[in-house]
Amino acid sequence: MPIVNVPKALRDKLGEEGIEALGELINLATDQAKDHVLVLAGEKYERRLSGEGAKLNSRLAEEGARLDRRIAEEVAKVERKLAEKVSRHGKLAGIRTQVADVRADLLRWMFVFRVGQIGAVLGILFAFFR
Repeated sequence: MPIVNVPKALRDKLGEEGIEALGELINLATDQAKDHVLVLAGEKYERRLSGEGAKLNSRLAEEGARLDRRIAEEVAKVERKLAEKVSRHGKLAGIRTQVADVRADLLRWMFVFRVGQIGAVLGILFAFFR
């Protein structure tokens, strides 16, 4: 409670009861002014807080949408790379099949030539030892 010095001239005119009533009136007006200022400050704070909350929600929504787009782009890149690898793998599977066929042909011809070579060496040996 604030202390108010009342000048002597006013004290003489109003008397002790008048000074006390004036003091109570001033204190009541001060309390009401404080309450009014607090209410106004609270309302201003709530308006600002709701405005900032709306900005934050808007920014979060924008960032969420941006992240969704970026994730979709990255998923598309990964899917493209995977599709390329699968198509390459399909091409590689065809190449592997061809290599396996050539390898089988080579083994067959190597066997035929080895058998022929052994036959020729055995023929030469039989002819030499007779």
